[in-house]
Amino acid sequence: MLRSIHAQVDSSLSQTVRDLLAKIAENDRNALETLERTLSIRLRSFARFTHNQKLQFCEIMQYQRLPKARPRFAPQGFMELLADHRVRSYAQETLIVKEGHVSWAFYFILNGQVEIYKIKDNSKHRLNILNSGDSFGDRTMNTLNDKRTACVGTTIDTELLIIDKSDFFRIANTTDEHNITSKIAQLSAVPMLAISDSGFLEKAAYFFRKVRYEPNEAILLEGTESTDLFWILKGTCRCVKLVPFVQKKTRLGFSAVKSHMRAHNASVPLGDDEELVEQLLSIQELQASDCFPDMPMSSARLDQWLTESMFDKERYIDFLVNIDPTSPSSKAYVSVIANTRVEVVAIPRVDFCRLASVRMLLNLLLNQGFRRTPIEQLQHAFLEHRNWQIFKRRVVSEIIRK
Repeated sequence: MLRSIHAQVDSSLSQTVRDLLAKIAENDRNALETLERTLSIRLRSFARFTHNQKLQFCEIMQYQRLPKARPRFAPQGFMELLADHRVRSYAQETLIVKEGHVSWAFYFILNGQVEIYKIKDNSKHRLNILNSGDSFGDRTMNTLNDKRTACVGTTIDTELLIIDKSDFFRIANTTDEHNITSKIAQLSAVPMLAISDSGFLEKAAYFFRKVRYEPNEAILLEGTESTDLFWILKGTCRCVKLVPFVQKKTRLGFSAVKSHMRAHNASVPLGDDEELVEQLLSIQELQASDCFPDMPMSSARLDQWLTESMFDKERYIDFLVNIDPTSPSSKAYVSVIANTRVEVVAIPRVDFCRLASVRMLLNLLLNQGFRRTPIEQLQHAFLEHRNWQIFKRRVVSEIIRK
């Protein structure tokens, strides 16, 4: 459900960011650290990045398309002009991003609200509402010259903090050489990535990010949009899914209650004494080097993907880019939960497809170890196991009574 469009405008954060950017332009290092802390506290979308990435973003804000050094005879308000280049105000109902246009920046919403939508048959179809503290465009921050897949426009007066992608690449590529070398070594420990084509790891290392999770922490939640690919470096995970059943309780005597369960089928209405319940079932265990989630596949084209000569990589990437975000194939089928302390590397699946060779991509698509087991099979397996456990308890109880 989309959040309410009734948002409040508060320009205090925007002014604070402008003031700090003006100080940073004067080479005030304390202002740089203050800006990182301020944005981490006030913007939930900014806080989710690593500390190193957040500092890079703040450093990037110094790299304006305007002059980087103050001219000798700078006019009044020159540094404030630099700050305003990164923080921009947009009036209500202003188009910020147009579908199909090249993506040159990503955005943090300091205050205000935007809507994400597509134009189909000359009608606007809203996909999402974003409020103060949210961000957009950052899912492809590691990709230059990609095209926007939807439009973004303001619903009220809005102020945005803008990060230029070309500046991000320049800063990231010059400050992270040691990290990149270390990341290549870690990626090489994953068999599928280790046998990749020459040059893949060197390019892909800039797009992969490493994330750590504590035991029982959720890495991926069922039903949420899943646009990244994950490989486990260390630790183990479990895949769990909420599966629907119908439960009927029968009272036996004064206090005893017997529970009957059957598989839920949407076409079969519930009885007066039945209720819908969900069971959290463990579906699969994941180990080091395993990949998740599954990559969307078009069944209509599956027969065309059997050989490298028949596979159209660009067509598949176009299929991924234009997939309906509300369709089941774009949502996580299960939740992935860390059993132990877990380290994973993640990359946007579109970036992986662009960097990987046809051979690598086919190997991933046709040999996925992560499968979508149909709900009906999960229900049947659970009920069989449950009935077996009930039978064993009854036999043991009868033996004890004898």
